[in-house]
Amino acid sequence: MSLIDLNNLPPDVQATIGRKETDGERRVRLVKDLIVFTLAIILLVIVVAYSLDVLLAATTTASDKRWAQSIISAIAGGVIGYLLRR
Repeated sequence: MSLIDLNNLPPDVQATIGRKETDGERRVRLVKDLIVFTLAIILLVIVVAYSLDVLLAATTTASDKRWAQSIISAIAGGVIGYLLRR
C-alpha cells in the first residue's frame, strides 16, 4: 500500500477535502437554523417577561425577587457577551 503525503503534493496535482452542499440541503439547514433561533428568542422573551413580572409585583417575597434578579442578570450578561463576541 502506498501513502500520499498531502503536505508535499506534486505540482500538477490539486487536492481538496470537503463536501459540496446542494441547494436543497442548504435551504433545509437555513430553515432549521431560523426555526431554532426564533424559538430561542421567544423562550428568552418569555423568561425575561416572567422574571420582570415577579420582580415588579408588589406581592412577591424577597427570595422570589432575588432569583428574578439573578435570571435577568444572567440573561443580560449572555446577550452582552453574544453581541460583543468575547
